[in-house]
Amino acid sequence: MQSFLWVLCFLFAARSHKWERIKELLENDDIKNTWTKSDLMLCTNPRIPFTDSELFCQAVLTTMLDIIHIEYLSIQPTLFKIHKFGTPSMISSIKKRFFTSDEVTEQRVEGATYSAGHRGRVADGLWLEPHEPCVIPLFRKLQRSLRVNPAIAENFLVLKYDKNGHYAPHYDHLFPMTKEYDDGWFEFFGNRMATALLIVQQAELGGGTIFPHLDLVVESDPGDLLLWFNADSNDVREQNSLHASCPVERGQKMAVSLWIRGNFQDQLFCPVQSSRYSAVDMVKRIGDIKHFPQFGSRPQIPREYGGYWDDDVED
Repeated sequence: MQSFLWVLCFLFAARSHKWERIKELLENDDIKNTWTKSDLMLCTNPRIPFTDSELFCQAVLTTMLDIIHIEYLSIQPTLFKIHKFGTPSMISSIKKRFFTSDEVTEQRVEGATYSAGHRGRVADGLWLEPHEPCVIPLFRKLQRSLRVNPAIAENFLVLKYDKNGHYAPHYDHLFPMTKEYDDGWFEFFGNRMATALLIVQQAELGGGTIFPHLDLVVESDPGDLLLWFNADSNDVREQNSLHASCPVERGQKMAVSLWIRGNFQDQLFCPVQSSRYSAVDMVKRIGDIKHFPQFGSRPQIPREYGGYWDDDVED
């Protein structure tokens, strides 16, 4: 009986502590006006649903003889984590580039609708071209290990979240854009089919990656890579891909985002049983027929799609 009472006291104290954390977070106006209490409760109580028998872990030997350790986290949408994908030298180079740059800027959410005057994303960011020395190793490893081609993607975005830094729940999958709006990016490269997220530094408390519709928070170590699909093979949005970066409560979080576009992804297997890509088929495995992507680097958008060329400038 005494042991049972001790357990009850422990559970009560733990729950009270979580509510104190949530109460403190809600004192920040940006968080208060862009997050729900239920999502914050999930942020402060990370858990992984091990009950799904279709989710598992495995070590895979890729075609280039890299051994990668994969943890499958969701089937709808496809979501998995590759442990220690980024090497210590990758992490060090990215951090050095960020902290020595004079191009770091506050990152806002273009077009997002939140309560007036409140920010759905509070973070500092640095955009990096894929040919920058600090991200070339990451780019090359992505290209040789996975069937999604990082060449058909936006630039890398390094994000730093300090205390109360966050990115409220949102979708990466975009609404259609005219070529005049984005210089032909949407029309030529397609929508944000998938998102790759490399964790550079995890916060001491908070800062997990939350998927509210999956009741899932992913906490990662430096070097871990998350990859999920924002849409199926018909470019229909995956509603369960709603995600966010939980508020940082203590310490500092850093991550590298890469939004991979849907066109010219010629290495993907065509789904057979449904319109969804299979997570198991995302990796280039040893024994596969070696197949190199159509584009090893991002092609220039043609003029007819709205692309901008240097010789378009009048003298």
